[in-house]
Amino acid sequence: MGQDGRVALDPVTETATAASPPTGWRRWLPLARVLYLVGAVAILGYLVVRRRDDIGHVLDGAQPGWLALALLLGFGQLVLNARYWAAALAVLGEPRPTSMVLDSSARSLLARYLPGSIWYQVGRSVLLTHWGVPARAVATVAGLDTAMGVVVGAALGAVLLAIGDGGPGTAILVPAVVVLAVGCSPPVVNHALRLLARWRGGEVARISWPHFLGLVGWMAVFWGASAAGFVTYLHAFPNLALPSVVDVAGSFMVAWVVGFFVIFAPQGAGVFEATVAGLLTNDALTPVVVIVAGYRALLLVRDLVAVGVAAVVSPPR
Repeated sequence: MGQDGRVALDPVTETATAASPPTGWRRWLPLARVLYLVGAVAILGYLVVRRRDDIGHVLDGAQPGWLALALLLGFGQLVLNARYWAAALAVLGEPRPTSMVLDSSARSLLARYLPGSIWYQVGRSVLLTHWGVPARAVATVAGLDTAMGVVVGAALGAVLLAIGDGGPGTAILVPAVVVLAVGCSPPVVNHALRLLARWRGGEVARISWPHFLGLVGWMAVFWGASAAGFVTYLHAFPNLALPSVVDVAGSFMVAWVVGFFVIFAPQGAGVFEATVAGLLTNDALTPVVVIVAGYRALLLVRDLVAVGVAAVVSPPR
């Protein structure tokens, strides 16, 4: 799971080991991220100053009740993702309670804001490993979570935009979704698991099609809850002119996946906001960008609360 010259989790010793120094383009990636963030913040500040009247008009009608509901749905995302992990671990023969995964997730949430975009998954994986889950199973689920999240999010988003009232054509997404879906299908995953067992030793894990479809279902529910939270957040600003709920939900999913692939943008910051604005308004530099950026602030509040609750309610393991 190591990348960018960070830390890798050895599947045999189940310990964190130092990865090799970054080479080639990875050496320049940290600098590219810093320069990108500086540019994104500058553009956001320019929009706030230049379009402050329009932004003020949108914010004047904000309804706190909808913001509170969006925050509550944000906690639901954490629970559903933990349930996906618990289901995937059970498929691999390592059943663990959802509460354990949720605990590890909550304790690792603030790692999402470290440079590198991998530390949330690494933190959760290391905690679960220390709590007795075999590292090979944890690494497999982390890979499935990432790959299946991209595939399901892109597929659902493309479908919603295609059937929406004013969504743009999404034919360009179809080949990418097909390739990604094949890449995380049971035959490919099982082949990779066989190669891993041959390389590292141990028993060969296998994922059947019924179990695979069950995981797809959990991931679809997760994306549905995530999109519902975003739609609810935007609903808190009645002065914001937007297309149908279907278009907003589809734009959210597609934009989040696009941001995932832009490696120089931590958590897709800036790319997600501009993509959503472009899909919803045909203009990537509208006041919508500023409002959408506030959704990240809402998620930060959720993460801080979740970390605090985990520290108080659940004793250290």
